[in-house]
Amino acid sequence: MVEIRRRLWQMRVRMIRPVIIHGIGPITLGGIIYIMSRSENLRMFHWAQIIGLKPFIEAIREYAIPFSEQLPSWVIFNLPDALWVYGLTALMILIWAKKAGWIRWFFLLIGPTLGIGGELCQAFSWVPGTFDRIDLLLVSAASVVPFINLYTRRDD
Repeated sequence: MVEIRRRLWQMRVRMIRPVIIHGIGPITLGGIIYIMSRSENLRMFHWAQIIGLKPFIEAIREYAIPFSEQLPSWVIFNLPDALWVYGLTALMILIWAKKAGWIRWFFLLIGPTLGIGGELCQAFSWVPGTFDRIDLLLVSAASVVPFINLYTRRDD
């Protein structure tokens, strides 16, 4: 009985580890970079105030000031979007890669579509925001890397 429990635990860890490393981790890191160093005029800070997180965010920002001032501008302005696209795409791969049919591709392409499509829509002023070639380059790379890291290495 102990051996069965141990093996079940190992299976859970094997399944959860990639979700944390490739999905939740990058999304969280992108959020932390945003909270630490982006302008409080961004809409997300208004949403945080509405749900009562403003004191928590202000505490993080005050602690992070010495660190965020040392970050290169591409880390502050470009990396978070790429991390979110990578994390979302990785999560979709981990969930949907072994499923059959067209619905799999719908979910697998959500991250790349939102990242690349959102940046291109900014270029044509179809959505609010500022088009940035570095953003486009990084979200494009972040759209491909999870497929290389996860999709091509999965057992079918």
